[in-house]
Amino acid sequence: MAQVADVLRALEALAPPAFAYANDRIGLQVGDPEQSVSKALVCLDASRPAIAEAIATGCQLIVAHHPVIWDPIKRLVRGDGDGERAWALARAGISLMAAHTNWDAARDGVNDELAQRVGLTDGEPFGTGTARPRWKLVVFVPRAHGAAVLDALAQAGAGKVGNYDRCAFVQEGMGTFRPLDGANPTVGQVGVVQQVIEDRIELVVADDRKSAVESALCAIHPYETPAFDWVRLAEEVPMPIGRIGNLPQPVALSTLASHVGTGLGTKCWTWGPPNHLVERVAVVGGSGGSEWSAAWRAGAQVLLTGEVRHNEAVAATDAGMALMAAGHYATEQPGVEVLARHLTNGISNVAWTVYAPPLGEGGRNW
Repeated sequence: MAQVADVLRALEALAPPAFAYANDRIGLQVGDPEQSVSKALVCLDASRPAIAEAIATGCQLIVAHHPVIWDPIKRLVRGDGDGERAWALARAGISLMAAHTNWDAARDGVNDELAQRVGLTDGEPFGTGTARPRWKLVVFVPRAHGAAVLDALAQAGAGKVGNYDRCAFVQEGMGTFRPLDGANPTVGQVGVVQQVIEDRIELVVADDRKSAVESALCAIHPYETPAFDWVRLAEEVPMPIGRIGNLPQPVALSTLASHVGTGLGTKCWTWGPPNHLVERVAVVGGSGGSEWSAAWRAGAQVLLTGEVRHNEAVAATDAGMALMAAGHYATEQPGVEVLARHLTNGISNVAWTVYAPPLGEGGRNW
């Protein structure tokens, strides 16, 4: 039987924590990593009705898009907001984990699914995200051991660049050293200067893989004391949150709004000339109105999101950018459904259920 920790590992493989905004609340928030799981509920929000549904159907776990705990909770008391929901979960013995902005940004996540439902092609990431440190590992290895060391480093996560792995630069050179008293050299003998044909191997390493890569290096390297350097590189955004792509052909803004509203089962608030032809569309599920300027710079003619503030609508239309707001629920629930399918395929010994609140409840508008 699966455990909560097994589901968490699967969830983090789908929605890497490195994709999340720095101040986001993701991962396991309530529960026991060793708790057995036979039934689980996937939802946008762990609302009171969602928790009641999980209890009624005998679920041991809820996987939610939105975290149940946003700010530090000072008490677990009935009738006390987030504390009440956390208390209800703990009292019922139900664990809860969240994949929020990391699932928004992830491949096949909220915004990839939203782009697909709109009918966009040639989609690519755009927008903001959390910058993460990057490192370059430089290590010197006897030529005969170079391939084995490189394989081990790649398996630990080094050398991953875009859709490629095991990416490295290898250069042959001459290494020299003299073992001192107390040394146990792999090559040569104490007190004698030794020269060895070595490979200089360079690989890029993400910050969250640095420790694992160094451990793998020390475990596989043939030398008693490996020679290696860590060089800090410029920070990067591993995966921006939004997606931008093209419609099959230009359509009037009003036609696109009607198409989106019908496809997502919602009303679509729209800012911009109704007859304006649009072809390049950006999407950001949820509260993405602030991404309009990034979408505009990326060449989009319209941004589809869940919520738009008045000042964002004024600034965007002043710049000639159209906006559409289809609701937080309507733009993110499709991503919840996709997440449930991935979890079903990955952990088949758990019975997965998707929770969709009735109209007018749990943030679902009508």
